[in-house]
Amino acid sequence: MSNTAAASENSSTHLRDHWRNERAYRLGRSLMRATFVLTFAAVILNYRFTGAVEIAADVVLLLGCVVSEILTRRREPRRYFVWWPMYLGFLVGTAPSTWLSGGIYSPWLGFYLMVFIIFGHVVQTEIKPLYNTIFVVSQVFVWILVQRYFPYPDHVGYLEHLPPGFMASAACICLIGVGYCIQGLMRTEHELSREIELRYLELYEARASLLREESANQAKSTFLANISHELRTPLGAVLGYANLLQDTASSELEKTHYAETIERNGKQLAKLVDDLLDLSKVEAGRLEIEKLDSRTVELISEVLNLLQISALKKNLRLEVRFAGPVPEVISVDPYRFKQILTNIVGNAVKFTDQGSILITLHYSELSSELFIAVRDTGRGIAPVEREKLFKPFSQADASMARRYGGTGLGLNFSRELVRLLGGEIELTWSELGAGSEFTIRLPVQAAFGSKLVTEFIDPLKGRAAVPPTVAPVEYNFKNLKILVVDDSADNRDLIRRFLHPTGADVDEANDGMECLQKVTTSAYDVVLMDIQMPGLDGLQATSLLRKKGNHFPIIAITAHAMKEDRDRCLQAGCNHHIAKPIKRGELMQAIQSAAATVSQLSL
Repeated sequence: MSNTAAASENSSTHLRDHWRNERAYRLGRSLMRATFVLTFAAVILNYRFTGAVEIAADVVLLLGCVVSEILTRRREPRRYFVWWPMYLGFLVGTAPSTWLSGGIYSPWLGFYLMVFIIFGHVVQTEIKPLYNTIFVVSQVFVWILVQRYFPYPDHVGYLEHLPPGFMASAACICLIGVGYCIQGLMRTEHELSREIELRYLELYEARASLLREESANQAKSTFLANISHELRTPLGAVLGYANLLQDTASSELEKTHYAETIERNGKQLAKLVDDLLDLSKVEAGRLEIEKLDSRTVELISEVLNLLQISALKKNLRLEVRFAGPVPEVISVDPYRFKQILTNIVGNAVKFTDQGSILITLHYSELSSELFIAVRDTGRGIAPVEREKLFKPFSQADASMARRYGGTGLGLNFSRELVRLLGGEIELTWSELGAGSEFTIRLPVQAAFGSKLVTEFIDPLKGRAAVPPTVAPVEYNFKNLKILVVDDSADNRDLIRRFLHPTGADVDEANDGMECLQKVTTSAYDVVLMDIQMPGLDGLQATSLLRKKGNHFPIIAITAHAMKEDRDRCLQAGCNHHIAKPIKRGELMQAIQSAAATVSQLSL
């Protein structure tokens, strides 16, 4: 913040200097042009009514104005220097009137003094005003001395022989010149005041933007610290238990436990990556919503079943209550609905150490909105912490990240999802030490012919909280020759080990170019293609294979898991898309589907 204040102060000082110089420059040009016009008029009057000495003096002043104008047209003029030719012209211009009319009787003296004063105290910002004041006073003093000791022999007669028209014209010209100078001063001040207002507005916006960026950077730094913790915790478990698996002294039962732990933490890492990807899609406005008819009770039940284990470990009760009739079937995006509710109820479980979590549902037929209130008996949220609740990359209390974990994305992501569905989420009640309540408002349409239910009966009640163990499916790929294309040797080895029990003939390629070379020399039934590779990437290799008339199935295997990435793969010619980390069952099903395609082509 100190750096920001110093930068703003330096910027303000620079702008003040700029405006002061700009004012002097603009006003100086106005005075210079006025002097040029007046001097030109004086030359004409003197030619008609006076002598050659006055004309010569006025011509010198006229030339001084011309030279000053030329100097101001330079790209980067030294602004304090350009006025000196006109200054010298003033000195020469006052000499004849001082000698012929005694100085103070000159019709031009008032105008000269006015110009000197304005130049000395307003225009000449680069020269100390004291010097100009001394200069003007010294000129007046010199005129008085000339009048006293060297008077014109007949200055009264000089003035008397001048026609009244000359004096009147001179007076009018001086008044017009003074008026023009005042107009130029006012116009300059008006324009500069507008410019100053705009510059200060820009400065304010820049400073506000800088403060927002600093705040965002601080929030992102906190987020990175949290995300680093969230990534390293399961990653540490994965690496640690992987080392234990290498211990030959471990029993088979222990190795099974190690493998389950690695798989569980790997899934946690994958879920974290998916949340980050979803958040980026929400912020980019590319998250797609697909509304389907879904059973309300089943949606709630699946969320409860997912969080039941965490609640049981803390001896918490998860309860659901209908505060009125609720449609049995509603039109909603079931995946996003469960995602929102899982985040809110999961937070309630995480921040509650004892007691219960109550989920209350209410449906308004008038507005076709479903209200879901999630109340817990947890720690509560202090008033000063509530402002941070829905901000991305932040948690209400920094110490919560250390005690409870988490990235600070859940509430912000849930709010964005709810808003995409047309609803809103807010904290409706909280008290320190007593708990909190969040309310979700979602516009949903009851499906046509849907009945209303008044009681929640969990269809999964009594079932195991974790899915029962399913016997692995046996795959037979003995007749398939599969090419695995990946720049990672570990990934190629992993896929080879997945395929080894199936009897498939597996070949490997390190990049897209080697893939093209092998396809020209051998016949393959299926190609597993990594997308991001050095040199010729997977999309380019797939396009070239299709252009050469190769019709065998190509399965894209990539860490780019977004929908647009999948669409790009399919447009390039891939038949399937699998996101990393590779799941054995998903890979086998994709190959089996490809094998069916190969069988149909052979027929």
